[in-house]
Amino acid sequence: MRNDAIKIFSKDLEQDSKFYENILGFKKTFVDVKKKSIGYHGRNCSLVLEDGSQFPEMVGRFIALSFYTDNLRDECKTLKNKGVVFHSFPEPTDDGYLLVHFNDYSGNTLTLVQEYD
Repeated sequence: MRNDAIKIFSKDLEQDSKFYENILGFKKTFVDVKKKSIGYHGRNCSLVLEDGSQFPEMVGRFIALSFYTDNLRDECKTLKNKGVVFHSFPEPTDDGYLLVHFNDYSGNTLTLVQEYD
């Protein structure tokens, strides 16, 4: 068994599609007009953005999805230059990581993480 895709509910598919494509660099793999969903493939995972109007409680929440980087400072700078707003400065965890949270256009919270010594 393997991970196939992570579903993220959106309040605005057009805006979120721009975010995941232009800012995070995901490649669009499909558009399903009937189901109101868009598929993407990133470096190591696939995402499905789905219209959240049927499930408003599923939009704008913490998504257990972390993007790993070798250089958190540079990645944050690149994303900030593209308009991403971070919740705080990167913070160390007790288990040896630096992490910072940010939102997509629908308010779903994503995490950027780096190992540190």
